[in-house]
Amino acid sequence: MKNPTTNRAIGYIVLFAGFSLLFWGTHYPTPEVPFNGRNPALIVLSLIVIIGAMVWTIAKVRCPHCGKLLELKLYNKYRQMPVLRQKHQ
Repeated sequence: MKNPTTNRAIGYIVLFAGFSLLFWGTHYPTPEVPFNGRNPALIVLSLIVIIGAMVWTIAKVRCPHCGKLLELKLYNKYRQMPVLRQKHQ
């Protein structure tokens, strides 16, 4: 995929899923639900997902014309920078 906005959104969705797994894996048991405890497999899986999502997002959120790394924020900075827009047209 060459669209940096789509790649950025996919990266954030996978990153959110990784943090959800991390929360689920480190959830402490409560008196109401005593079987929920620390799960090392989920913690390791979530860390792999989080690191993979960060690496993938940095590798894929690039300018389609010159290949420079774009901002990883959710708004499209390319639209707000007329200098970049004129440079690539």
